Amino acid sequence: MMRKGALLLEIVISLVILGMVSAVFFPAIVTLVKRSHQLKHAAVAAAILQEGMEATYNVFLSGWSGWEEGVYHPVVVVGPGTKHWTLISGEETALETRFTRRLEISNICRNPRTGDIRPNCGNGESIDEYSRLVTETVIWSESGQTRQLTTSWVVAKI
Repeated sequence: MMRKGALLLEIVISLVILGMVSAVFFPAIVTLVKRSHQLKHAAVAAAILQEGMEATYNVFLSGWSGWEEGVYHPVVVVGPGTKHWTLISGEETALETRFTRRLEISNICRNPRTGDIRPNCGNGESIDEYSRLVTETVIWSESGQTRQLTTSWVVAKI
């Protein structure tokens, strides 16, 4: 009889300890799963951002003129025996069903004495016809919140 009572007491104590351990670790595991899901979307957005950078570089490498200030998105043009990137006006929506991508091309103003880039032309600064500022943004919605990755770079004609 004494052994049955001890066994029951051991089971109850084990369940209490298991409950305490679960109460501590379960929220941590849920948080890790949520964060893993968020990082998956951020990694896809980073890959989309990288693709946009490479596409824009290839577009400017193949032809400098014709790219005025504005918002664009990259597309692959397939022709007989050829494939190449081009930019189409406007932002790209529903990219991989979740993402929006926009490439904004802007002129660059430079100080003629120092070559420093300025946001607006003034005080003797002029538009540099041999460089453009490209700002790319990838936007997506996650858990009811809008997230975005943005990068900017200068493309120069050498």
